[in-house]
Amino acid sequence: MTAIGSLRGSRADRIRDLLLIAYENTANEGKTRELLRLSIAEGTRFPEMVDCLHEQFIAPTLAALTGLVEQGIARVYTGCGGRHAGRARDFDFSRCRLASGV
Repeated sequence: MTAIGSLRGSRADRIRDLLLIAYENTANEGKTRELLRLSIAEGTRFPEMVDCLHEQFIAPTLAALTGLVEQGIARVYTGCGGRHAGRARDFDFSRCRLASGV
């Protein structure tokens, strides 16, 4: 996975690039693609495999995506004359999920 620090452009550009890289890594990497397919099809029978996929691929991608979104929100809140300063810091991103389980 590409380090978040190596992505360039606006936050929207970096989010798009991160998602494209994640997609390309999944689509082009045979083992990752097949592990994802197997996890979806047989994940209930092999929870350790799902945990491994989540730890190795999904969690780092979501962490990078969450970081970019948090940066964007913080910038918006701090860039509006201080009226909303601190709100981004108070937002609980850990409760947000893009998808429930794999």
